[in-house]
Amino acid sequence: MRQNWDELDVLRGFAALLMIFNHAGVDWYGDESSRTTAEGFLTYVGSFAPVAFFLLTGLGYGVAPLGDREKTHQYGLANKVGILVFADVLLAWQHGYWVGLNFLGFIGISTLVLEKLRATKHPVALAALAAAAVLGIRFGVGPQLMARLGAESGAVAGSLTGANGVDGLAYSPFPWLFYPLVGYLLGRTAQRWSERVRPAALETCLLLAFGVIVATGAAFVLGAAGRPAFRWGVMTIAFFAQSLIVVFASLLVVLVAHRSPRLAEGLKPLHLRGVSSLAVVPVHYVVLFAVGWIVARPPSVVMFILFAVVASVISLAAARQFAGGIAQVGKLQNRATVWNGLALLVAASGVVLLTRNGGPGAVGVTALALGQLGLCALLVVRKPAPAHALRPVPRT
Repeated sequence: MRQNWDELDVLRGFAALLMIFNHAGVDWYGDESSRTTAEGFLTYVGSFAPVAFFLLTGLGYGVAPLGDREKTHQYGLANKVGILVFADVLLAWQHGYWVGLNFLGFIGISTLVLEKLRATKHPVALAALAAAAVLGIRFGVGPQLMARLGAESGAVAGSLTGANGVDGLAYSPFPWLFYPLVGYLLGRTAQRWSERVRPAALETCLLLAFGVIVATGAAFVLGAAGRPAFRWGVMTIAFFAQSLIVVFASLLVVLVAHRSPRLAEGLKPLHLRGVSSLAVVPVHYVVLFAVGWIVARPPSVVMFILFAVVASVISLAAARQFAGGIAQVGKLQNRATVWNGLALLVAASGVVLLTRNGGPGAVGVTALALGQLGLCALLVVRKPAPAHALRPVPRT
């Protein structure tokens, strides 16, 4: 029996809030913001948005009913992954690069890994081994290879293991695949023991609280040892420890909050489900650009929070409206015409980004947003099969 996990919808909205606060701080303060200031701290906290989104990718797969765990049709899987990866190609074109793998593309890669994983006979055991392996490669094998090999070979080994940054690759599989893999494990556990997890039973809350305490202790020790917390290009072990605080704390808070029907109802404005959780990415680019047009830099932390909250409310509402509209369009009879129109929109945005060299201006931001929204729509509006493919095969 299918269960609707409103808790995951709220977590998606929370992840979107983190993303918007992070990008708002970067847009308005740039490299000047320090973590010692309130706005700098909020900007840094927002940098954990990918952790939440990638974890949710795995959680969604894990809590899916058993009947939904059949192997996905290869064309459908390739279509979804290709669309998400190309969304990041458009982002790369906006910034003047030919190729790139960023947030949406990594969700596509994670989807591919999880689809292949859950089609195996022992997906839980394999997910646990893979999660441990990606951590071991990043924080164990990678640094050792860089230290033992020469400068040139060590740099290559570091790039392959996530210990060294690669231009255009925002999220290396090592260790970023840890989050969807662990999300899958947590999702499978939650689906199996939903009668204890969903009511936020005492043992569930204690386990999550213990995770928060252990992760906080590890982060404190690493900080005291002078280990920097950094994730852009290369994730440090200090950032990884801090990310586990976000993982356990967000799960604990959302489960406890849903014990109260009134509070759960009040959290509905945060709900993001289906394609809306992807559409919020291009939508918030436009919203932040528009808000930035009004105010180049908030004069105080209060105004920063106000503008970021306004941008978040508009972005989440617009993403939900977009998803609802696309769902209705996907039911139209002339889907072939709609699909062709969306494909043309994506192609046109790509041409604009290439010929005008993208850029942060209104044209670049608008072209990127329209192209990525068109790609999000193509996840819902599937191209109809050719007429001859629909005819019954004659019996011999």
